[in-house]
Amino acid sequence: MDEIDFDQWAQVVNKGLELSYNQTISALHELAKNEIDDGKRFNAIHVLQENGEIDEEMKKSMIERKKDEEVWE
Repeated sequence: MDEIDFDQWAQVVNKGLELSYNQTISALHELAKNEIDDGKRFNAIHVLQENGEIDEEMKKSMIERKKDEEVWE
C-alpha cells in the first residue's frame, strides 16, 4: 500500500466496498485498530465513519489506543 497514492487507495477501497462490502469493512476495521501509520489509520477510520461502520465499542477501543489527535478532529 506504500506504493500507491491516496487517490488510488481510495479507488481500491471504494471498489472493494462495491464488490465485497463486508470484507472491505473488516479490513478497514483491522487498519483502524492495528495500523501504526497515523495517515493510514486516519484514512481507514474516515471511510468507516462515512459508511456508519464505527460502533460505540470500536470508538471506545480507538480512544483507549489514541495516538494521533488529528484522527479525532
